[in-house]
This record gives sequence, structure tokens and C-alpha cells, in this order.
Amino acid sequence: MKSQLVSTVLAAEALDAFGGARAQVERALEWVVTQQHVLGGFGDELGLTSWHTAMAIRGLSLRPAKHAEQLATARTHLTMRQDDETKWWQDSALNVFATGVQKRLSVTEITTMAALEAFNVSSRMRAMRTRKQRTTPTPKG
Repeated sequence: MKSQLVSTVLAAEALDAFGGARAQVERALEWVVTQQHVLGGFGDELGLTSWHTAMAIRGLSLRPAKHAEQLATARTHLTMRQDDETKWWQDSALNVFATGVQKRLSVTEITTMAALEAFNVSSRMRAMRTRKQRTTPTPKG
């Protein structure tokens, strides 16, 4: 499950958490935005995947106002990828080869957890922004 997109998101999150590297975080997120497909999802060599889209949402949620449009289309794309019957997120690559155990392992649970986490992070960021807007005094005039 190695991925330039996921590595970039994780690096941006780490840099943002420690502060002082705003330019690098912004540059990383701008690259993530360029990876979005016209359908709203994200993916690497296997095409659009729920896992990549979920991770991109997590990263872009670091700057929700700046990437509002991309976040909205990515959330819509991720919502549409949820299986109506099982409520799980499944990708075309349902498993990966794990070299340590020499067999293929299902990634459906990992993908579903990533999707749920992305929606949680994204909605938490929207709620924080809304609370901030409510408490910020408006200029008189």
C-alpha cells in the first residue's frame, strides 16, 4: 500500500502538527490537489480508490477553506463509492500482498476505516470553522 499521495499527506500532517513549515505543507497540499481526477476521487497507479480519496480528504482538511471545492467533490466521490448493501468501502484492489506473511490480505477494513476517519476529520474541521465564525466579531460599518 505504498503511495506517493499517502506519503505526501502523512508528511503534510506531521509538518503541520509541529508548525513552522507552512510553506512545505502548502506545497504538499497543492501537489495533492493536482492528483484529483475529474470524478472527484484520488488514486495512484491502480486508478481511483476509496483509500487514496480518504487520505486526500484528511490532508486537504488541514486547509479546508482553501480546498473547499476539492474537499466537497472528494467527499461526494467517497460517499458514492460506499457499497449500499454492506456499507463498506471496497476498491478494485481488494487485497495487497504482504511480504512478511507471503500472502494476500484484504484491505476492505482498512479502506472503510480510512473513509470513516476522513469523514470524521473533515466534519470536525467544518464544525471548528463554523464555531470560530460564530464567535468572531464582525466589523462594524
